[in-house]
Amino acid sequence: MAGSGVGQGRMTMRARAVTAVLATLVLVWAHGVQAGQKLYRWVDPDGRIHYTDKPPPGTARAVEKKSLGDAPGTTGLPYAVQRAMKAFPVTLYSSDCGEPCAAGRRLLEQRRIPFTDKDARDPAVQAEMKKRLATDELDVPILFVGRTPHLGWHESQWNAALDAAGYPQKP
Repeated sequence: MAGSGVGQGRMTMRARAVTAVLATLVLVWAHGVQAGQKLYRWVDPDGRIHYTDKPPPGTARAVEKKSLGDAPGTTGLPYAVQRAMKAFPVTLYSSDCGEPCAAGRRLLEQRRIPFTDKDARDPAVQAEMKKRLATDELDVPILFVGRTPHLGWHESQWNAALDAAGYPQKP
């Protein structure tokens, strides 16, 4: 019987070692995720919702691209950013509109502002835009800082809106 107690002790030590290794791997993975990985949320043709780290197929609907860690209260983000995100979440409606959309996205990324990037070509996103703007004229890019829309790419206007919302100018 004494032998079985020793064996159980070893098993417990092995289980603890395995648990420690797994916990370390999870922490390393979580740190990598926090370091700016993208997450895509999309709906397949059958209506199932998917979350992936790779861009969705062309048949996907209601595509949303998020930077992981862009929810308020996320550790690793400065308090000022967390506070601004809670009061004034940033949403970018864009498409393949060329330089205006690319420049707007670059500004947000350079300032390290967590934002939701919505594809304005998606019919569901178009309906959402029409509702938020109360108009049928939808010319992207459109930046929402909180509930306030900023139509078209105007760097100084976007920076002023982000500054007023409390987002830091420099990362």
